[in-house]
Amino acid sequence: MRNPDTQHNRCHITAQSLQAFETNYVTLGQMEEQFEFAAIHLACALDRREIETIPCDAGFVRAYPKEIRDIVRELTKRGNTSDQPENTNDCLNQEKQVAAPS
Repeated sequence: MRNPDTQHNRCHITAQSLQAFETNYVTLGQMEEQFEFAAIHLACALDRREIETIPCDAGFVRAYPKEIRDIVRELTKRGNTSDQPENTNDCLNQEKQVAAPS
């Protein structure tokens, strides 16, 4: 539907489509809140395990099929999201190393 004044397309999200999304998907922020673990660490751990987000052209949100909550539950139950249990901040450390000039 076009806005008659600006001629821009308008999109509407129905309550049904929102409910369908919430039934099938979970966002990174929701998992952060549920598991009380920083989103940056969860995202890095999921990326390292090559768990893909659902397609989002805008790129503003990371949403996953709800089934991955079992994986996140296991990661956070052990108290870490890295492959090396002694280093829960490995994602941040890797980013600092990449950003540091050679």
